[in-house]
Amino acid sequence: MEFMFTPEEMQRFQLKKEAGQAKIDKSKVKLNKIQEKNELIIEKHLAKENLRHTKELDKLETKRKKKLSTLSTKNVSIEITDEIVKFYDSKIAKENELYKIAIKNLTLAKQDLLNGIESSNANNIKVYLESINVKISKVNWKRNWKKLKEKELTKDKKEATYKLYEESDKKYKPLQIKVDEMIENFKLQWSTFKLKTEVKINKTSQYTWKDWINVKIWTIPAWLAFTFLAIIITAILTKSVESNMIYAPAILLIIAVFAGSIFSKIPVWKKYFGGAVMGSMFIAAFLVYFNVLGPEANAAGQEVYASIKAWFKNQDFLSLYISVLLVGAVLLMPRKLIIKATGGFLVIIVAGSLLGLLLAMMSTLVTGMSMQNLILNYTLPILADGNGGGIQPIGKIAEANGYDSGVWMSRALAISTLASILSVIAAAIVSGIGKSKPSLSGNGKLMLTDIHTVYRTAKVNDRNIAAAFLLILVIYIASDILAKAVFTEARVGILIPNFAWMIILCLLANLLDVVPLEMRLGAEKINKFISKQTTWLLMVGVGILFIDLKEFISALNPTSILVCVLFVLGAVVGPMLLAKVLKFNCVEAAVSAGLCMTAQGGSGAIAVLGTSERMNLMPFGQITCRIAGSLILVFAAIAFSKWPGPNPVAALV
Repeated sequence: MEFMFTPEEMQRFQLKKEAGQAKIDKSKVKLNKIQEKNELIIEKHLAKENLRHTKELDKLETKRKKKLSTLSTKNVSIEITDEIVKFYDSKIAKENELYKIAIKNLTLAKQDLLNGIESSNANNIKVYLESINVKISKVNWKRNWKKLKEKELTKDKKEATYKLYEESDKKYKPLQIKVDEMIENFKLQWSTFKLKTEVKINKTSQYTWKDWINVKIWTIPAWLAFTFLAIIITAILTKSVESNMIYAPAILLIIAVFAGSIFSKIPVWKKYFGGAVMGSMFIAAFLVYFNVLGPEANAAGQEVYASIKAWFKNQDFLSLYISVLLVGAVLLMPRKLIIKATGGFLVIIVAGSLLGLLLAMMSTLVTGMSMQNLILNYTLPILADGNGGGIQPIGKIAEANGYDSGVWMSRALAISTLASILSVIAAAIVSGIGKSKPSLSGNGKLMLTDIHTVYRTAKVNDRNIAAAFLLILVIYIASDILAKAVFTEARVGILIPNFAWMIILCLLANLLDVVPLEMRLGAEKINKFISKQTTWLLMVGVGILFIDLKEFISALNPTSILVCVLFVLGAVVGPMLLAKVLKFNCVEAAVSAGLCMTAQGGSGAIAVLGTSERMNLMPFGQITCRIAGSLILVFAAIAFSKWPGPNPVAALV
């Protein structure tokens, strides 16, 4: 390929490279200072730990000698002496283990520091130098292609494109080649799928009836799974369903097992649209929409709906689920991650919300909507913390400023539902993008660089798990006391939900290291079981009780769809733009900081995280919808005071 640049152009590029190199060198000096400072801190901690360990061993050895000397003067039995020796041996062994863990954590901290510095230097080179080389390659490619087009092409255009690319430095890849590679990749995946399907069909064609009835559905033999289904249907038809803790989970789980098993096998749906989680939720929502279940269903359907509502909503299984995931995740979160992530995470929440609002404001150029209408009737419902923690309190604010709260809330609920469903769909798409482009995804890890922490050896038994369950319940109760009795809305002027307090309590417990490791590991085991084995069940419950397709359809007009789509798009793109800068993974940032904000409260956040297969980000999702959602109440008070409306109908045009 011909190099088509004038000396003047190359001089300009060279000046840019020199300026970029100067920035890299300046940044490298700064990073080296940071490295030296932190290495010095780590070395001080190492010296301090070595000194502490030596003193502790000397102290234990002195105590042991003193104790044995005292016992020898009293002529005690050899058995007692042996027990004392064993006791001090165990204390010394425990101290040695703690010392090894401390040294290993400090070593890992140093390695994390070096990895972070190396990553920052590599990123600077990519931004300030490699980007210029790519631009040179791109401009050169386009000029060569233009020159080639001006001649009479004797070859096929596609063939010429590939030939020119092969002759280039390959730093710039033309769109034609990118599209061809995507098509080839899709063809390969399709042929692989066809081959696997043919193999399965050939295999199943040999099945006998015994093989068919023993096919596994969610690890359950088919004959047994259908027996379960028949028994539950019989209970429904005979009106035996009661509102207790037996019927509701059984009904939800049987729906989840069959719906999830089907949707987890559909290739495109499984990869790009949330798979079993999304499928279970929408199947459940359609059961209510078509009045199979729900308040408008027949008597049997109403009984089932009442049973599910009593257990899932009134007895609050949803809060138990969130509590288990929150406590289990936060208590075992490395302290360095908490300190490192919290500030930057709030920044990307704001980035998503602001970009969403900015894109929604652009829609007013098309729709002619007023800024008042956009802020009061779209922005507040979309960013609010769901119904109970957002729309209802904002309804009171609206009423205090001259609006009809009932009119505002009914409209707000429809917009919130529309945005929430779009957020769930977006979560599935973003997750699919992460699978297609692994460089954008952390596979569930929020931070770009790993933060390593080693804990002492601890065995978790059933009693530890039971104690951890009690801990989860007590933390929930304590957060409820703070929300309902101490920091009430009347006292602090803002509604702070109990889950916000739960996050704060768990963060404090982690930072102060007050919870024994065995209990924390027990909480982790409960977390893993609940998040992995009951999420399908949960999504069926969310679909039945919280996804109102009628509200969704009622909000389906061109204006509402445009505003909500742009808002959700901004909530995705905003965090992704800042993610790498703030050391977050793009997909995880978009899901936890962006889409959990535009989803409908806690249930919306669960739907978003479940659909994107990132339930481990629950603490961050709850920070987004609960803490950031609570701050929207302050914004709502300012907005309604700016635009008071004694005539609510006129204000809701």
